[in-house]
Amino acid sequence: LAQATLTTSDFLRAEDNVAYVLGQMQPLHQVRFENQQASFVPTAANGPAPMTLFADYRRRMLADAYKLQSTWSSSLFLTTKETGGQSGAFANFVLDQPKSYTFDVCNLQYSGEVIVASRWRTDLATPLPKEDTHFRLVILTPDGADAVEAVVQPDGRIVVLIPAELNEDARRAAADVAAWNQMSDDYSAEKRSGREAEAVREWLTTQRTLLLSNLVDAHLRLYQAGRVVTRDSVAISAHEFGQPGEDRRLAAMIEPVVKAAYPQLPIRWQQLRSTLRTAEMARVFNGYFMHTPGTAEKAATKNFGVALGLSSADRPDRFAPQQVAVFDLIEQMLQERKGELQTWRIFETLAAPPYGLPHPLTLLYLLAFVRQGNPRVEITLKRNH
Repeated sequence: LAQATLTTSDFLRAEDNVAYVLGQMQPLHQVRFENQQASFVPTAANGPAPMTLFADYRRRMLADAYKLQSTWSSSLFLTTKETGGQSGAFANFVLDQPKSYTFDVCNLQYSGEVIVASRWRTDLATPLPKEDTHFRLVILTPDGADAVEAVVQPDGRIVVLIPAELNEDARRAAADVAAWNQMSDDYSAEKRSGREAEAVREWLTTQRTLLLSNLVDAHLRLYQAGRVVTRDSVAISAHEFGQPGEDRRLAAMIEPVVKAAYPQLPIRWQQLRSTLRTAEMARVFNGYFMHTPGTAEKAATKNFGVALGLSSADRPDRFAPQQVAVFDLIEQMLQERKGELQTWRIFETLAAPPYGLPHPLTLLYLLAFVRQGNPRVEITLKRNH
């Protein structure tokens, strides 16, 4: 060797060396090959690789439609703590329990309820309560989305969001998580011991976050590909449910229905300078009727009082009703009841279609109607109240 000469040659190139080494590694269970790439997979000396085991679990889960749907539906409620990353689409909900929401529509605040339901129930189609409730959004989970065809909602303010059927990507994502759950249970320390089981548990630990992330990422896409059902076939695209932020997604389903339900909203809402909240309604009233209203009260009469028809544009801080449509409705109801009208009838009538006044705004108008003195009326409380 000391007498040899070192020379360069292309007889055995670097890539040939790599190919040769990879070829020698082919029999090893610890190495997984995909085309020209190779990666290490932890495995016991005599057992199958965790990936091989997992593939078998996934195959069985793909054949179980009930397991896929239940896994999908359960994942919708996963929290960030449970996933280690992004939460499920409905992590802020409890299944089959309504949750109260308030949304701004036509510069007014409307309250209602949203419920994520495991199946369609007849009570979900009942008319909205007589209280200040202006919408009900029902979001069905995939395992309860196949029984809504014959539903006829009696209230046009009820919206039903139905997800699409699980496509191949959705099925695979659900199968991966279902397989992980079952495999984790089968290879738990309580059920199996030894090097093979330990290797499987280590591999499962590295896969959990990724598999859950893949499933959670598919949540909104399934609903975007679904459909929206209303009594009056209001034009709402399920695709809008993909908007960023939970409130924006829900509002996209609710706002068109509320607008359609109240075609005779008896105020000039376009002229309101911002959303009219309950606190601002109180300031409007005090701005007109307090002995010495403050700056905030005067600003409220200017920002809202003119649009409500309670004052003129040149003197917004002075109470001077300007052809108020709500006053006309109250007076008409008063005449129909022979001059004696229960106040609950006013709230109920004006909150319902086609008017849609929130209760706090009806209260403001009712008090203003009494203060104008034309006709002369007073509010009489029940005895012992």
